[in-house]
Amino acid sequence: MSRVDHIGTEAEFIEFVFGDEETAIRAERCFPTDFVTLGNGTLMYRANDRVPGIRERLEAAGFEWTEEESSTTEDDMWPEWAEDGEDEEDDLSDDADTLKP
Repeated sequence: MSRVDHIGTEAEFIEFVFGDEETAIRAERCFPTDFVTLGNGTLMYRANDRVPGIRERLEAAGFEWTEEESSTTEDDMWPEWAEDGEDEEDDLSDDADTLKP
């Protein structure tokens, strides 16, 4: 079982790779609620100090998995769009005239 050094890695996320999708679905109960399902038997979680607890729960439940550094970044997960930060009220007022009958 390969493990990623969750403290020393430069990766922002770790991919937990299980044998198949069914196993990954069963393993979800070992993760905090903010994990991401990537499909193909892979669950992704932040590289942080909660990782050892996840590993302990997976091991106690009898799961086998490998870990990989993810190339996904925080910006990939939660991108800032060009219109982020603009005043939504102004955006709505611009459209108000086009909504009149």
